[in-house]
Amino acid sequence: MKKIVAVKWKLLAAVFIFAALTAVCLRSGGALAAEKRSRNEFARTGYAARKPADNDSSKVNHAAELLNLINAARRKSGASDLKLDEAMGRAANRRASEIKTKYSHERPDGRSFHTVFAEFGFPMRAGAENIGWRSGPSSTDLEAFNKAFMESPGHRKNMLNPEYSSVGLGFSNDGDKFYVAELFADGS
Repeated sequence: MKKIVAVKWKLLAAVFIFAALTAVCLRSGGALAAEKRSRNEFARTGYAARKPADNDSSKVNHAAELLNLINAARRKSGASDLKLDEAMGRAANRRASEIKTKYSHERPDGRSFHTVFAEFGFPMRAGAENIGWRSGPSSTDLEAFNKAFMESPGHRKNMLNPEYSSVGLGFSNDGDKFYVAELFADGS
C-alpha cells in the first residue's frame, strides 16, 4: 500500500513539473519549438526597438497593426476578416493588464477568462483567448507575437476559426515586459 501511495505521489509530482514547464513555454505565446526558433529569429528581425507604452493611442496603433496581421492569415486560410469590436477591445485590455499579475486563462479572482465578455457587455455564444508576453528591446514587435501565435496549434486555431467574426486586442506593459491579449467571439 505504501508503495502504491509513493508511486501516486511521484506521478503527481511529474505531472506538476510537466504543467509548470508547459506554462513557462506558453508564456512566450507559443510552443516550445516555436520559442527556440523565435529567440534567434526575433533577435535578427532588424525591427527598431519601440518603447512599450500603455496609452490609448499606442493601443489603437497596436490593435490596427495586429488586426492586419491576423486578417492577412485568415484570408490565406479562406476565413473572412475579423472586425475589431470596441467593447471586446476594452475587455482585452483588461485581460492584458490582468495577465501581468496572473499569467493564465483564469482571471486573478479565479474566474474563467470568458467572464470578461459579459463584464463589457459583449454577447457571445462562443469565444476564445490568446495571451502572450515578451520582454526586451523588441518586446512590442507585433509580427513576432503573431508569428509565435501562428506557430502554436491552439492559438492558430483560435485566430483562424471561421466561426469567429469579432476580435478585441489588448496590450499592457510592465517594465520591459509587453503583454498581448486577443479575444475572439462570434459576435452574436
